[in-house]
Amino acid sequence: MKEKRAKKTQARSQETRETIYEAALVLFQKKGFEDATMREIAASAGVALGSAYYYFRTKEEVVLEFYKRTLEKDDQIKAYFKEETGLKERITYVIRLRIKQFAPFKKFLWVLAKNAVVPGSPLSPFSEESAEIRDKAIAIFEEAVADCKPAPAQLAKELPFLLWLYQLGILLFWVLDQGKTMRKTDILLNTTSEMIVWLVKSSGLPIFGGISKRISTLIQELRD
Repeated sequence: MKEKRAKKTQARSQETRETIYEAALVLFQKKGFEDATMREIAASAGVALGSAYYYFRTKEEVVLEFYKRTLEKDDQIKAYFKEETGLKERITYVIRLRIKQFAPFKKFLWVLAKNAVVPGSPLSPFSEESAEIRDKAIAIFEEAVADCKPAPAQLAKELPFLLWLYQLGILLFWVLDQGKTMRKTDILLNTTSEMIVWLVKSSGLPIFGGISKRISTLIQELRD
């Protein structure tokens, strides 16, 4: 009986958390991230302010939860990797999937992009708070390059991190692009991904050996 009550309580708690989360996203869409308040989120969710703070201490925690959920389709990505071994195809698939996940929330994502570059912001892709999300996102690119053998071992070790940075750049361009379609983003993604694959493959040539080593050293220094 106690176990049954505990499960019921847990389910109700999870439902409340989900209600607050969904209410926050809707409010972010309507008012923008900066103008929305936790009090308004609580009211919209139909819960007490203290309850809202119990599940999410800040608005930033709601956004971090949003980011985490974008990684929930990793199984879909892994399934695609089993069918497609081309590096360009894998890179563009991952980035297009992320854009598809973010698309319904594009209206407030540009505000988040602005906050993401504020030093010390938990929304920064390089913050301590987003470390788990960052590591999982980089791990996807580790799998993308794992059996492609696209570069010398020294560069291949840092390639997932470089591809993650590349993804951030494409996503930022997409967020700031005011066009009604993804045409410009598609052009940028297709062209630059082809260039990246060419550069990666060319890095294995003796003439580029020194450059590969310098890039690898630079990335290691920046990450330390």
